[in-house]
Amino acid sequence: EVKFLRAIAISKAGTDDRAVSSMLMLNYARAVRDLGRLPEAAGLAERAYEKAQAAKQQVVVNQALILRGSIYRDSKDLSRSAQMFSEVEPLLRKALPAGHMAFASIALERAMNAQAGGDLAAARALVDQAKSIIEPSIQAGRQGKDFMPTLLVRSSRLALLEARPAQAVEESQRAIALLKASFPSLRYSSSLGRAYLASGLALKAQGKTDEAKRDFAQASQHLEFALGANHPEARAAKSH
Repeated sequence: EVKFLRAIAISKAGTDDRAVSSMLMLNYARAVRDLGRLPEAAGLAERAYEKAQAAKQQVVVNQALILRGSIYRDSKDLSRSAQMFSEVEPLLRKALPAGHMAFASIALERAMNAQAGGDLAAARALVDQAKSIIEPSIQAGRQGKDFMPTLLVRSSRLALLEARPAQAVEESQRAIALLKASFPSLRYSSSLGRAYLASGLALKAQGKTDEAKRDFAQASQHLEFALGANHPEARAAKSH
């Protein structure tokens, strides 16, 4: 957040944000969303969308719609969230080839909406759809390697709701391994913290208390450092 604010300050002409690029504003909105400041993140993402539309920057428009959809879902506005994904998907299909990882991302976002609405069967079908897109892409040497841990953590949390703790453990621990392999020198990470939290919850559901406590401790360290001690996910990790 600090680095994005510095970049925005450099870009500004006085107090006017017209000189700030839409992509910079959108990336700042992502950081603010991850920090849990949802109303502020929504305003930033909406402003980035407006700027990108005015400048005919379609890539930023598409990314802003996806981000707005995720923010609205986290804000409990599932209807508005679904509207964003319905708007962006035809734009992506017009611009991108079949099998592009963007379609896995949309499938996962829709899965999370279905899960938030209580439809676990639909959520699982959409998670499996995302996997069917991303796995061949990775195997072919294309995009998706960085996205896979996020997909696995989401699938793990869903498996826990489906009363399938063994799958939840396998997927969360695979996410941990992938993140460690991809970023061996990274000291703290919100992504790694979320993976450890998912693993801890799954191990706890299996009755593996000591192993769960180990992963909750790891999750707490990563999430407190990356997101702050008062972040809901950091508090959740610490409460276990």
